Amino acid sequence: MSPNQEAVTIAIAVLLSTTPETRLGQLLKVCLAAKVDGDVNAKAKELFKDTDNLAHWVQEVIGDDGQYTPDEWQALGEMDLLDNVEKFVAGLLTEVEAL
Repeated sequence: MSPNQEAVTIAIAVLLSTTPETRLGQLLKVCLAAKVDGDVNAKAKELFKDTDNLAHWVQEVIGDDGQYTPDEWQALGEMDLLDNVEKFVAGLLTEVEAL
């Protein structure tokens, strides 16, 4: 199996391990809706280097291409970050550790 196939296999396993209702699923929906140019690996790593900055990170991701699409806004709204970002991050980290 090539390194790219291995990476896709891991990505598929993560997708199969979550649902759109979970915090991880909500974050993945934003990522699927967004169009990011440049080093996407570095952008993904930024999130886990400073999870307290999640709301800003999401805004950067959806605004990277200079456009905000209805799909991006919908996905962002489903994350419900306005009420309690810390609670969202805590749940997200718990879900990631449970994978």
